[in-house]
Amino acid sequence: MECRKPGVCRLLWLSCLLLAQTVWAEPLVQCLSADAPGRPVYAQLSLDFDTPGRDQIRYQRGGGKAIALRYVKILAEQELVPGRPHEFTYLWREVSAGGQGEYEVVIQGAVLESVRYRDRCSGRELAFSVSWPDPNGRCW
Repeated sequence: MECRKPGVCRLLWLSCLLLAQTVWAEPLVQCLSADAPGRPVYAQLSLDFDTPGRDQIRYQRGGGKAIALRYVKILAEQELVPGRPHEFTYLWREVSAGGQGEYEVVIQGAVLESVRYRDRCSGRELAFSVSWPDPNGRCW
């Protein structure tokens, strides 16, 4: 098929490219909750696989202040069902002052399966469940 108006076709093609770039540039943002001694813990995890340095976690108890995370490595990869996306287990570490935490994150395709927090000093662990945001898109 030939384009009869090259300027319009070029503009349409560039618009599609920009839209695709916008879709792929969005980070994975997920609400998390965990049962901890005393009261539940709520958090929002944001991982950006395309742009290093933008990964972070926010806790309700910390007033929503972002804690920067640094990607460390892939811990495991497995094919659960042939022909389907593989399941990857990633490791991120806190990089803020005093940050001793690390996060083991399991993702299959575009689905966040689980998150486990571990304090590297005390060894304390916390298993998070994936939770849904409220109708306004907030995690707490």
